[in-house]
Amino acid sequence: MRPYTRGTWLFLLHTAIFNFGLLGIPDVVTNFYLVSLGLTPDQIGLLLSMSRIGGLLTGLPVGWYASRLGEIRILIAGAVGSALALGLMLLFPSIIVIAVSRFLMGAFYGAGQIATAPLMVRLVDKTEATQFFAVVNIVGMGASAFGTLVGGMLPALLVGASIGSAESETTQAYGLSLFVCLVFTLLSVLPLLFIRAPQPAGALPLQPRSQGSVRSTPWRKLLIFSAPMLLFGFTGGLTFPFYNLFFRETFAVTDDVVGQVLSIGWLGMALIPMLNPFWERRFGRAMTLGVLMTVAGLALFGLGRAPTLLVGIPFFVLGVGLRNCMQPLYQPLLLDALPPSQHNLASSVSLVVWNVGWFVATAISGVWQNSLGFAFIFTVVSVGVIFNGWLTYAIFRRAPVYQSTALAVEARGIEP
Repeated sequence: MRPYTRGTWLFLLHTAIFNFGLLGIPDVVTNFYLVSLGLTPDQIGLLLSMSRIGGLLTGLPVGWYASRLGEIRILIAGAVGSALALGLMLLFPSIIVIAVSRFLMGAFYGAGQIATAPLMVRLVDKTEATQFFAVVNIVGMGASAFGTLVGGMLPALLVGASIGSAESETTQAYGLSLFVCLVFTLLSVLPLLFIRAPQPAGALPLQPRSQGSVRSTPWRKLLIFSAPMLLFGFTGGLTFPFYNLFFRETFAVTDDVVGQVLSIGWLGMALIPMLNPFWERRFGRAMTLGVLMTVAGLALFGLGRAPTLLVGIPFFVLGVGLRNCMQPLYQPLLLDALPPSQHNLASSVSLVVWNVGWFVATAISGVWQNSLGFAFIFTVVSVGVIFNGWLTYAIFRRAPVYQSTALAVEARGIEP
């Protein structure tokens, strides 16, 4: 790759801080905080699904006006709004306020995610898109891995208790840990203030209605191209919000061990997609997704039936690591198949259908945990992940590829 610009380095810094604060530490702490409040798995599943409703309802409006508002401004608003929503849950820990908080967090986080991929493809040349997506994934998942490692130890450190003691498994300890997440999420805004996103070469400045009218938008094509994200969201929603509960309940381990296991898995999610450019050159993006999702599905099937933690960890790392290859390959695959004027809207539609899948899954996962168990859930996830890979291949193997949009302006400057 050519040397990164100032804008790309700043975006990577934002990604690291944001993932550490909002995705890493809360991945361990949030469910334990809700359990400490006396909530059941069914209630937790419904509360977690509220964030997906927020993302679902705001997805299309944000995508429609993203070019008018600017991706940087949307990312800033998303980070600040997510932090404030997290603070609301800590200040008023009632089930109604927590539901509202999760709804707002999903809305603000989803808004930021809509703007992320279109901004990334504008920060680098198209020929470097897969590599840049892989690098961003490495930084983001690496920061999340470090966050989960810290998250497993943070409650005990904040209350001055020994690791794994009863004093660290309290509402106060988990609440203080989530407040730390709030602070880091706000800090992630600082790098964004100094990025100026470049325009594609030869492109005219985007006007308020540059994306066309509702009738002229190719909704059928956007929905077909976004269909893989429905399954991706469903299979993720069944498991990812509950991995901490899965490991603690299935293998009877303490919070710090859960944090260490999740950290190892997130490192796999960071490192395994590093090979995406190699696999893409060898098999093509679409075929690569079919093969990798097949192996990921088989690994997750093994995780659901692992007799011990030591047996389960390799399955966990392989399953989540290969599954995470989906996003760094799918996003450029999707955007390459559409003209630049439709990028924000395509990102929005794909996020909306992902939210639909995730919402349905988190809403029913708690019920399935109580009635059918994690082994059944991982069987469903395994089938879904494998089918998801080959569905993506079927959709994109003959999709058109638009010409590269080389940058006319280097990503530097001080104005968002």
